[in-house]
Amino acid sequence: MTHNRETRIDRTDNTPNARKLLDSLRYLGYDNLYAISDIVDNAIDADAQNIWIDVQRPGDADFTVRIADDGMGMREDILDQASRLGSEVPRNPATDLGRFGMGLVTASLSLGRKLTIVTRAAKGPLLTNITDIDHMISANQFVKEYFGPARDAEEELFTDALGDSDSGTVVQITNCDGFKRRYVKAFEKVLDQHLGQVYRMFIRAGRIFFVNGEDVKIHDPLWLDDERTELYSDETYELRFVAAEGQEIRDPVRVRLVILPDHGNTQLNKKAGYNVQKSGFYVLRNNREIASAQLLGLNSLSRHPDFIRFRGEIFLTGRLDDALGIEFTKRDVKPIQSIRDQLDEHIGADITSIRKHLRKKTVKAESEGLDHSSSERLIDSKSALLIKPIPTRITESDDEAPAALEINSTPLGTVKFRPANYGREGPVYACEQRGRTTFIDWNADHPFYEHFVLANRENREALNAVDSMVFSMAAAELKVFDDDSRDFVESWKAIFSSNLRTLLS
Repeated sequence: MTHNRETRIDRTDNTPNARKLLDSLRYLGYDNLYAISDIVDNAIDADAQNIWIDVQRPGDADFTVRIADDGMGMREDILDQASRLGSEVPRNPATDLGRFGMGLVTASLSLGRKLTIVTRAAKGPLLTNITDIDHMISANQFVKEYFGPARDAEEELFTDALGDSDSGTVVQITNCDGFKRRYVKAFEKVLDQHLGQVYRMFIRAGRIFFVNGEDVKIHDPLWLDDERTELYSDETYELRFVAAEGQEIRDPVRVRLVILPDHGNTQLNKKAGYNVQKSGFYVLRNNREIASAQLLGLNSLSRHPDFIRFRGEIFLTGRLDDALGIEFTKRDVKPIQSIRDQLDEHIGADITSIRKHLRKKTVKAESEGLDHSSSERLIDSKSALLIKPIPTRITESDDEAPAALEINSTPLGTVKFRPANYGREGPVYACEQRGRTTFIDWNADHPFYEHFVLANRENREALNAVDSMVFSMAAAELKVFDDDSRDFVESWKAIFSSNLRTLLS
């Protein structure tokens, strides 16, 4: 029996099936915005001062995306590598935005079927690379459709975008069947905001971005340009971890914590765009945002309404990519346990302090707008049937008594509810009798006030019920106990308040 050597299959060949892999690469979950950002990253790494992003859709045709920059452009060898999956281009992890050599190709594949690159480096010749999915599928190989000197069409594309610039690059993606949006104007607005946030540090440093001819403004989730924003801390800490190869990596990270401006109350803050889904940390790798509103697995941070006005920034370099779980799409972070522990050690106490501060401010703001008038009217309407404290006389020397509450002008049975701050460990309520008015102070620092009184601010029946309950307790306290039994009363209230605080915490 003989074997035909010409038909023998080379079992050592491990070349991927181009048709299958292309289909997989196109559906990595790339959002259109992040895909465009990954292409823009190359312009930043090329030291571009100006970057133009144009998104057009003529008629009902597919979108066309063009990204042009006045950076240093690419030589022939760099262009050859940049248009490959897993390009071997030297990168500095401390400064460059790229890392894996996958961004340009995978991002363009997710947007459209044809990628055209026209570039010039330092007054050199115009070079072109064209990669077409349909061409690769037909050949079932990862091959370029064209690579070489720019032809008339590519020269026109470069000139239209950059004029006679000595250097620069134009990336154009056509047949954009991967677009998730239908309308150019709507996408313009979203893209403008996205770029203004992701590249805000570069815009502050003087880089200029344009979307369809309009310059991109900074969109800062920390509101740092608002003088009402409170900068809580801005510190640098060293993080360390052991890399897969066994060596210890140490790198500084900058952590900035802020408290957003208070617009008056929870509803107004929400109207201004605050919500807990936007709270947390915004992670910037080499000054480019890669993840937003992250909890980072910190023990001190959660999606609790207490944090609605908390925002933070973490600035790190690419040297910490492995420790932060950053993959090539640069859109998420998943820090390893040791990094989470170190961050908790460095900033956990600060986050806890911010939470306490915000909670107290929120409760105070909500308390000022809380209306107890319905409860007061209910109690007044049944005043004649109630067992009440004995009226006291207000003297002229009583400076704290407002004129409107003098004994002769105050209606019988009147009760007034007020918020007060007696501390988290203080009593649920305090009360006193002035003339014919029973004053009841709800302790806004006690958990019961937040969990029940404020929580039912829109539930009139529930608020009436709890106000009636505390009035009845206050009336009994003032009616039955005198100064000689004050210690007994205070001890009773302390135990009552402590147990309630423990149960609600």
